[in-house]
Amino acid sequence: MSGTVSLGDATVSHSSRRVPVKGSDRRVGPYPYWGASGVVDYVDDYLFDKPMLLVSEDGENLLSRKTPIAFIATGKYWVNNHAHVLAAAPGYDLRFLYYFVSTYDFNGHGLVTGSGQPKLNAANLRRVRVPSLPLEEQERIAGVLGAFDDLIETNRRLSRHANDLQRAAFLRATDGLLRVAISELMQVEMGQSPPGHTYNSDGDGLPFFQGVKDFGDRYPAIRIYCSEPRRIAEPGDLLLAVRAPIGRVNVATERCATGRGLAILRSANSAVALQALTAQPDLWAAYEDEGTVFSSINRKVISEQRIRWSNDPVLADVLETLDHLVLDCHEQNVALARQRDELLSLLMSGKVRVRDVEVPMS
Repeated sequence: MSGTVSLGDATVSHSSRRVPVKGSDRRVGPYPYWGASGVVDYVDDYLFDKPMLLVSEDGENLLSRKTPIAFIATGKYWVNNHAHVLAAAPGYDLRFLYYFVSTYDFNGHGLVTGSGQPKLNAANLRRVRVPSLPLEEQERIAGVLGAFDDLIETNRRLSRHANDLQRAAFLRATDGLLRVAISELMQVEMGQSPPGHTYNSDGDGLPFFQGVKDFGDRYPAIRIYCSEPRRIAEPGDLLLAVRAPIGRVNVATERCATGRGLAILRSANSAVALQALTAQPDLWAAYEDEGTVFSSINRKVISEQRIRWSNDPVLADVLETLDHLVLDCHEQNVALARQRDELLSLLMSGKVRVRDVEVPMS
């Protein structure tokens, strides 16, 4: 492997141009307003109009890494003071730097400071050592890794289209029909947290989901396991968030344990049930206390809630077919992301050369 160079030498900082704007002072417009966790708003003006690497400066996510900490911002956009803004120095590829930073363990290297609010300051960010590779090699590595991301994004778009088709089909089929109580359509069980000493990250037992914080776009993301589950969801069961924000729904893709922040809803027509619980945005509005994290719903409230429903077998078949497509896209993306991250480490270390990599085709 070749030598390394500091990230400070591989980039040019533009963080001094950042300007934070309070939410009450922002004027709505077409330009993304970036923060530590991505785009947080859209405003009527911009600070930057060239691609830049944005890296989270503070926040709990620097430790948990539940969401990305690095982004490439393009077009015209605004950045607040919670994200470092970096351009590639001459001889360095911005995408190459993005992939390196995205998987770098800042906390493991002792670069995240602060006992209350975790922080990655500019000095520590500059200290990170980046592989010193010829620009052409950086571009080739970025191109290979980008092929994985392009396919992941294609799957996401396909999944969104399938979701839109499901929603439209369900709403059309149930238009004008009487609403039915959930208890007449699904089995409802409330989650129950296992003993705290049984939690682990070693894969011992079942995946454990406590609440909405575990949710991804549609399927839960495994972060912890438990060896003594108290409530178990089966593949296809719906997981309903019963604490604020109430009403988020995800689908169990495997046998898993659930905590008190979730209810398990089991239906013979899970694809129809999913649409019934998500097609009405205001379904739980009466039980959500604005601005509080303490609102919740119980089994009685869930069971008595009346939802749109249809027993049309054609509708069920259409929704189930589209559901299989969404799940397939999700599983492909999990595998692609894992392959990309494993490959990134090998390419950066020089253990694998670009010419030896089989690039995925969209």
